[in-house]
Amino acid sequence: MSTFNIEQTDSQCAVTWRHFSCAAIPLLFFFTVWTAGCGFMTSVALVQQQFEVLLFMLPFWAISFVLLVLITNMLFGKTQLVLDENGFESQWACLSIKREKRFELDNVRRFETKVHRSRKGGPTYSLQVVLQGGRTNFTAPADEKELNSLCKQLNAFLNVLKTGGEAGVPAQSFNRYSVEESVPIVFAYNSSPQHIEPPQKNRWSYQEDFNGFGFRFRDDGIVGSLFFTLFATAFWNGIVSVFVLNLLGIPDPAKQPEGLMWWFQFFFFIPFVLIGLLLVVVVFNGFLELFRRTTWRFAFGEAVFRTARIRSRIKHYDLTGWNSLAIRLVRADKSKEPENESELETFYEEGDHWQLAFLDKSDADLAVIEKLRKPEALWLTDVILRERRAIR
Repeated sequence: MSTFNIEQTDSQCAVTWRHFSCAAIPLLFFFTVWTAGCGFMTSVALVQQQFEVLLFMLPFWAISFVLLVLITNMLFGKTQLVLDENGFESQWACLSIKREKRFELDNVRRFETKVHRSRKGGPTYSLQVVLQGGRTNFTAPADEKELNSLCKQLNAFLNVLKTGGEAGVPAQSFNRYSVEESVPIVFAYNSSPQHIEPPQKNRWSYQEDFNGFGFRFRDDGIVGSLFFTLFATAFWNGIVSVFVLNLLGIPDPAKQPEGLMWWFQFFFFIPFVLIGLLLVVVVFNGFLELFRRTTWRFAFGEAVFRTARIRSRIKHYDLTGWNSLAIRLVRADKSKEPENESELETFYEEGDHWQLAFLDKSDADLAVIEKLRKPEALWLTDVILRERRAIR
């Protein structure tokens, strides 16, 4: 059965599909259990006159509302795309709610299948419209072959609209930031240092001693993520603890449930307690990351990598055959790349997608410093060239 209903005339191509997915069935089951749990905890708070708990229940009810919206869209949602001489128009409708977008024909470049990759499951696909200055995606319950066929038909019709019926002229290409085959920046062993100043947002500090030199790394974003996780953990466990303490008869034994109700609440709250404990473990791990120390030290023809938190991990690299340095870009997963063309270059230039590699005469890696930002990689390279005599 075809996912798309395509109606094409000489002047217009309309594509319609419904959003129904089998994922709505398990999601509906989860929504039922989640909402029942929220209703149960809310009723317990009302019966026991713990009105302050009702405020903490609001985010749980908000999640229930979001699930309801998703399920409704899966069951009743519909999307229609219309491509004609006036431009490209998309309309999403669900029950009585509608939302429309329109783009000028000159802004539409091409249609393509976007692949969304996941570590746990297989890839999923969506229809992507490449525009002048950006991209927009439309989710459809179709496989890659069906989406490729649709894109081929839409691109052919787009060519006809843009060329006035002249076939064989491809739609205008949308030039992406070229990182598919990026050429490494190579510095020979005897290259002159440029005396580059340390970057403003530098996570590496230079260290020097009598025998050699090195760099020390400290993540500048760990504090912010730790506070966010700490807040989420305190919020979740604060709500759950109210019901657990009540189950234990604290602080008012008169409000403690009895009999079957006690056992029902006991088993009901087990998943919530386990989630709370997991969040505590995440916070503890983030707290330990504050004390992580990562260093690279260079001396006597050797590079020593050391990272320590509770226990230390040390690795030695022989640099006696060092011939050159290479700054390389490591391509990220396409699903993580920003859709906007103007943001893509910033994503790679400022993100930690770079490596600094020590190469021998055959261009084989001797040692690699990973997860660098480009300004950091350039500065580290310049310092190493300046201090290379300490290495060999």
